[in-house]
Amino acid sequence: MADGRSFVTNEIKAAFLELMREKSYMDITVSDVVKRAKIARMSFYRKFKSVSDVLDSVSEDAFSKFSENALPAFNGNDPKVLREFLFSFLYFFKDDNAKYFFVRKDNVDVLFSKFYERMAETEQKIPALSLEKKYAGIAKFGFVDGTLHKWIATGMTETPEELFSFMMKYLQTMSPPVV
Repeated sequence: MADGRSFVTNEIKAAFLELMREKSYMDITVSDVVKRAKIARMSFYRKFKSVSDVLDSVSEDAFSKFSENALPAFNGNDPKVLREFLFSFLYFFKDDNAKYFFVRKDNVDVLFSKFYERMAETEQKIPALSLEKKYAGIAKFGFVDGTLHKWIATGMTETPEELFSFMMKYLQTMSPPVV
């Protein structure tokens, strides 16, 4: 059973994401979040300093889920790892979209910009190797990112399987042959 502290944190994050579907991030206040989460204002401030801190925490959650498998998939040469990651990631988006990505369109960029900040921080910790290894992973990530943006923006009308087949066709051309 989760303790009360994590329950309150999760309620705050859930309330924040609900509000992101209804109003612009810039218009969300602490009062909005505590009212939606049905918690005391003091409970909010025990967990977060501001609405911006909630955004950082939500973004960190998404980044943690993503990066655990993404970095090996994008930076490695094993097509099987890339296929497995991409397939599960597309289903994560399709199944978890209400939580993270069916927010107002103006808020999608806010969420993704936080995500990109974390990605850049992580990349700085990886030692630069060859030109190919330095850029191949980010090229794959850029393709996946752009395709996901378009998929979300157009209402996710294709199935994950259709998008997977489309994306793998192009990603395989970006992968150097395994030696």
